[in-house]
Amino acid sequence: MLAKLTETFRIHGGRAFLALELVVLLILAAQIARLVWIVAAPPPPLAVKAAPVHRTVDPKILASFDAFGSAGASSRVGGAAGVEGFRLFGVRQTDDGGSAIIAGPDGVQKSYAVGEAVADGVTLASVAADHVELSRAGARMTLSFPERP
Repeated sequence: MLAKLTETFRIHGGRAFLALELVVLLILAAQIARLVWIVAAPPPPLAVKAAPVHRTVDPKILASFDAFGSAGASSRVGGAAGVEGFRLFGVRQTDDGGSAIIAGPDGVQKSYAVGEAVADGVTLASVAADHVELSRAGARMTLSFPERP
């Protein structure tokens, strides 16, 4: 019986060994093909960074914005009167000149860009960190922040 079993293993074992060799060869061929593909394939395209989008600022939005909710207010408490009834409440400096929040003689605060008319014949000429200059017929007047009591 042992002889018959050994003979059967020799016949079928040779086929199993041949099948195992074929499977190993197929796996080895697949790995070689993958290695060749990695080396020979063209590299993926490099990601190109998009330029940032710069949107232009519309100064008309600032002119129509009432930052302190003072529309219709008749007067403000807590500051000395500025040049001809104007009072400075805030400045913003930018590369193109900047803007300022100015209250007119009526007490209403609005934001004005450099070159924009603050009142009839009065324009905002320049903006500094602590004051602005108003221009009336070429004459410049300095408008500073009100002093604190």
